[in-house]
Amino acid sequence: MWYMVGIYNSRVRDAIRNGDTPPFLISPDFEQIQYFDMQATSLEECEKIIEFKWPAANGYVVEYIKTVT
Repeated sequence: MWYMVGIYNSRVRDAIRNGDTPPFLISPDFEQIQYFDMQATSLEECEKIIEFKWPAANGYVVEYIKTVT
């Protein structure tokens, strides 16, 4: 199945909105929701892939996951 995922980074968002420099090695683009197409066999697998690529411990927030097909 294909999923559309929307992710932002709360640390980047907070830093930019407070007039600070965003964290090193995280794109300032993540102040806004970034959209990605992902393929996974299930919603649970999709969530695991997201956590691996964009860990919540690093400030990433999953805004939504939508099934495309």
